[in-house]
Amino acid sequence: VGDITFFPAGVGDKNDGKLTFYDIGDELGFTTILKRSCIENKCPQHQVPVYRLSDWIEREVHGRKISSQGYGGKGYVSGPRVVMKMDIEMGEWLVIPDLITSGALCHIDAIMGEFHLKAQWYLYPVTFPNPGGNGRDWTLHNYTEAAAFMNQMLGMIERNYHCNTKLEMRDDESHTNDGMAWPKPLI
Repeated sequence: VGDITFFPAGVGDKNDGKLTFYDIGDELGFTTILKRSCIENKCPQHQVPVYRLSDWIEREVHGRKISSQGYGGKGYVSGPRVVMKMDIEMGEWLVIPDLITSGALCHIDAIMGEFHLKAQWYLYPVTFPNPGGNGRDWTLHNYTEAAAFMNQMLGMIERNYHCNTKLEMRDDESHTNDGMAWPKPLI
């Protein structure tokens, strides 16, 4: 593995300051959607700067020249690949449409991640701000609407012959049932 740089930041569909994560108090951790119980119980909040992912991909990934020399003999036919892991706690409902409409999605060879559907059932209805800023927000009222919207987006990507991005949008959460204790924070 080459150099890895950690950015303590979140991604979104626009550059708009800060992203708040709410610690919902269960073993799965955080969400970006403020749920009713957090309002009542005052869940701890953590804020990070947020950056538009499609802008970052255009600036840092698109057109980048990576030598394929270091990959010889490892099965790469035409050089290295750009692969992204996306688990952005309900932010996928805004980020993926933005990646599609901006064209940035096509600069990624493969995305692995998840759409939060069933695990966050208690959050419905979920309302998202309209990126056009005209005050006409949009809402996913239930699992059925969310699943239909997810399938429409995935179908659009798969049918786009000009974009070869492969998506594997499911997350294996089996580690939550493996009997292993969660790590303890270092003090």
